[in-house]
Amino acid sequence: MRIPAALAAIAAFSAAAIPAASADRIVLYENPQYRGRGITVTQQASDLGDMGLHGRAASMSVQGGLWEVCTQAHFRGRCRTYGPGEYPSLEGDEYRIASVRAVASASREAADDGGRRGSGEAEILLFDRRDFSGPLRTLTAATPNFERLGINDAAASIVVERGTWELCTDANYRGNCRTYGPGRYPSIPGGQDDAYSSARPVAGAAGSGRWEEANDAEVSLFDRRDFDGPLRTLRGEVPDFGPLGFNDAVASIIVQRGTWQFCTDAAFRGECRIYGPGRYPSLPAGQDDRYSSARPVDAGSMAQGRGRQSQGSPRIRLFEHGQFGGRSIWIGSSTPDLVRIGFNDRADSVIVESGTWILCSDANRGGACRSFGPGRYPELPRELRSRVSSAYPR
Repeated sequence: MRIPAALAAIAAFSAAAIPAASADRIVLYENPQYRGRGITVTQQASDLGDMGLHGRAASMSVQGGLWEVCTQAHFRGRCRTYGPGEYPSLEGDEYRIASVRAVASASREAADDGGRRGSGEAEILLFDRRDFSGPLRTLTAATPNFERLGINDAAASIVVERGTWELCTDANYRGNCRTYGPGRYPSIPGGQDDAYSSARPVAGAAGSGRWEEANDAEVSLFDRRDFDGPLRTLRGEVPDFGPLGFNDAVASIIVQRGTWQFCTDAAFRGECRIYGPGRYPSLPAGQDDRYSSARPVDAGSMAQGRGRQSQGSPRIRLFEHGQFGGRSIWIGSSTPDLVRIGFNDRADSVIVESGTWILCSDANRGGACRSFGPGRYPELPRELRSRVSSAYPR
C-alpha cells in the first residue's frame, strides 16, 4: 500500500508515539476536550486530510515550540500562531484546521523570549494595509521572527484584542520597539509602517478593555537626561517595566500625546506623578531612575503639568467580584469613564483607602450615584453592582 508523503513528517497518530527527543510537538484531536482520534505532529503537516483528519480539529495540545495553524492546506487561508498550552475547545475558523507547522523551536523560543510566552490572555491582529485592510495573521503568543510566517516588514495596522504587546523592527525583539495596549491602530506611527519583524505579549500586562482610538497617547522614554539613550516608545499602559528590561532606568521623557501617569512601583503603585504633553530633559527630584510602570490617563480628570506629584491623593480600589475577589484596579483621581481603563461595569466590591468617593452607574456622574468613605465594602449596593462606570473623589 502506498503511504502518503505527508505521513513521513508525522511522528505518530497518537500522543503515545511521541519521540522522547523531540521538543516541538502539537497534538490535534477530532473532538473537544481532547477526545476522539489524536494526531501528533513534530515538524509540519501541509494537509491534514492526508492523515485522515479531514480538515477538522476541535481541540489541541501544544507541547513545545511555536506553531502556525491554518484553515486551508499548504498553510493558506486564515492562520494563527499558538505557543505551549492546552486548548480544549476550538471555535470558528480554528475548527477547520487543515495544515500546521512549527515556526519556532521550544529551545529557541524560550531563549529569544526570555521565557515569556502567551497564556491565552493576549491576542493581536496584524493587517498589511492601513485601516485594517488585508489581514495577515492573528498572534496569541510570542513570535520572534515574522519572516518564518511570511509577514516580515508587512504590518501597516493592528488591533490589540487582549493584553499589551511589544512590536520590534528586528527579529528576536531587537531594533526599534514600541508597546501597544488594547485598542485599534488604523495606522502605525513613527515610521514603523511595514517595519515590524517580531512581536510578543508583555509579561504581566493587564486589562481586556478596548480603546477605539488608542493612538491618542504616546510617550518616549530615555535612560539618560536630555533625551539621550532611547529606551522605548509607549502607546498603551505598561504595568511592569521589568519584563521589558528598563525598570528603574528612565531619566528623561517626551510626551508626544496624551497625559501619562508614571509610578515608582509596578502595577501603578508607589509614588506616582502626572506628565502632560511636553519635553522633560530631567525628572523631578527623587524620580530619576525610579519608575516601574506607566499608563495614559484622562487629561480632563487629572491635573496636567510637568511632573506634578499625586502622592497623598484619595485612593480607591475596585474589585471585579464580591468579597474583594477577582481582578482589581487602583484609582487615584477623577475617572469619568471606566471604559478608558478597561473596568467598566465590573466592580462588585471596593476598598476606600483614603478620601471620600462617589461612584456612579453611568459615565460622567450619570445614573445612580453613591458616596463611600474610608473602609472596606465587600458588596456594593444593588444599583451599582457590576454597573460602576465613573468614580470621583469628593
